Amino acid sequence: MNSHIAVIGAGSWGTTVASVVAQNQPTMLWARRDELAKQINTQHQNVDYLGGAVLTESLSCSAKLQDVVQNAAIVMMAVPSNGFREVLIEVAKYISPSAPIISLTKGLERET
Repeated sequence: MNSHIAVIGAGSWGTTVASVVAQNQPTMLWARRDELAKQINTQHQNVDYLGGAVLTESLSCSAKLQDVVQNAAIVMMAVPSNGFREVLIEVAKYISPSAPIISLTKGLERET
């Protein structure tokens, strides 16, 4: 059963979108760094990218991509365009075939 919204990328844009979505839907955010995931879960902040802005308390974050993507109803990709393909290849290993992927990424990939 698809149970949550997954947001891939814990920069300023991904974290902001995830925090807004988490106000209405169970939401999980993926961060590359475990220490950032812990900060978001315990302090409800992403100091590196958003200063002292307080995030929605129901937002959860993990550095384990499988935990975030598996059983997601929707996957939102908020990674930089230069890393989009690499991360999407990893996401594809765990995503439900019925889950739509929404790109929040701006810019062009050099390889296309």
